[in-house]
Amino acid sequence: MEVNFTKPRVMWMLGFLLVFFFLGGFQAPTLSDDSLLSPSRVLKAWLLCVVFFLGGAFTTSFTDHYVGTLDRSNIRLVYVIFGVLSMAASLFYLLNLKIAAEG
Repeated sequence: MEVNFTKPRVMWMLGFLLVFFFLGGFQAPTLSDDSLLSPSRVLKAWLLCVVFFLGGAFTTSFTDHYVGTLDRSNIRLVYVIFGVLSMAASLFYLLNLKIAAEG
């Protein structure tokens, strides 16, 4: 597995981070005073969402993986698909977490 930091890939990573920022991903959910949710558990879930999104963005942006010895193949597409799925799952869970914290 290789990591390539080329200019287009860095731009992709910055784009993913900007999307996450504008969707409110870097702001922890605030709990109301009468909420039944535990603040420490909500904070932990939010931190895991951020880490999950950043891992997916890094995987999608920078990872290359060559397999084979004679006829080498790059399976980057698999990493891109799983990275996009992890970012989408993280955003979905984060938005639901914010809805639950507000309600």
